[in-house]
Amino acid sequence: MCTYGQTELGGPVLFGKPGGHPNALVPWVKYDLLHDDTTKDEGQLILIDNLSTTAGYLQVQKKTHSPNYFHTGDIFRYGMQGSSKVLFYVCRQDDLIKHVTGEFTNPLVTEHAVMNACVGLVNAVCMVGNRWPHPWLLAEISDGVSTKDAMEKIKRILAKT
Repeated sequence: MCTYGQTELGGPVLFGKPGGHPNALVPWVKYDLLHDDTTKDEGQLILIDNLSTTAGYLQVQKKTHSPNYFHTGDIFRYGMQGSSKVLFYVCRQDDLIKHVTGEFTNPLVTEHAVMNACVGLVNAVCMVGNRWPHPWLLAEISDGVSTKDAMEKIKRILAKT
């Protein structure tokens, strides 16, 4: 069974079901997803009135009932697992590249795919493009490897991702 929690929370607050999808989690605390203008079913997980091991992590909002809001920095999406409503973990908020079009790219998926398929061809890859129309992939080609060969392999991988 998978669980989700952070050190700041002092333990897990989302739990998975045995045999279920590892990223499908059920909240055991009050929560909300903080959406931006471009997404409706996905957003940053905000925990409400959850006790934290360190009070400094909580952001108290000026409302009538003054709940404590903990901004996790993790992106989740609403979903279903069988007949149960769940939250699917997507990525860290700071992992996302936001384009001028309002679209987002999670660079980790592409970076990992290229690194795994290009062992010995590239030393490192990094996707960039925050506030650009589309992302760019930068690659450090390994010594002694033909740039043309490495680029052809990378293009084939990018066509699949």
